[in-house]
Amino acid sequence: TTVTTQPGVQLYIDSMLVLLLVTTCLTSGMGAAPTPTLLHQWTVPEFSWPSDAAKQAALVSGAYIPRNNVITGVKSWQGKIYVTVPRWRLGVPSTMNVLLPAAQGTSALLQPFPSWEMQAVGDCSALQYTQSMEIDPIGRMWIIDVGRINIFPADGSVPINTCPPKIIVWDLNTNTELRRMGFPN
Repeated sequence: TTVTTQPGVQLYIDSMLVLLLVTTCLTSGMGAAPTPTLLHQWTVPEFSWPSDAAKQAALVSGAYIPRNNVITGVKSWQGKIYVTVPRWRLGVPSTMNVLLPAAQGTSALLQPFPSWEMQAVGDCSALQYTQSMEIDPIGRMWIIDVGRINIFPADGSVPINTCPPKIIVWDLNTNTELRRMGFPN
């Protein structure tokens, strides 16, 4: 399937880019579960950019290649939904995100979490590739960052191993980093 976004630019939509975030509730009594409810759906995840100019610059430079953005991890905490977008290939502007509320009939936008600055490719203090994350019962998000990007190159490029892996513990209640553990090569 192809979608034309502007003259001359086509996005090739891979079926694996379709994500349905579904919520289910386990009921007591007879053990029956209600029909799952569709919360969000995308063919290509869209980000909340600082400006239209920033988005266009990212598209032109290759810092944003929409077809390379695939949501793989989903967790919720106190009504917010957090998602990971691995940097398996180049063109992923943000690897850790929180969904912004969406108007009915529109797709939710991905807001880089905790900030755009924490998504800088090549900055080893920032997130490079969030492999996974878990949120504990008291609201600490444990983020596993493998440090590598472009591990499945498609254009003849090579994997980028600039940064060592790390675990970051982020307090969702205060929106602050609690701890960082690096694993030198």
